[in-house]
Amino acid sequence: MAALSKSIPHNCYEIGHTWHPSCGVSFVQITRGALEESLKIYAPLYLGILDVKSLWPQILSQFGMRGL
Repeated sequence: MAALSKSIPHNCYEIGHTWHPSCGVSFVQITRGALEESLKIYAPLYLGILDVKSLWPQILSQFGMRGL
């Protein structure tokens, strides 16, 4: 941001994170929000994959196949 701030007569608070003047607090708030949303999306996906992987031996044995 230092190189960009030399060419623009404004600071990062005025352009990037206008809701809070502190870069550190803004970083924590953005990271927390992104983590919450990503867990909502990816946690069920990964848990579903783990569940299916644990069922593969049973599925393959029904068709007379061996595990991978």
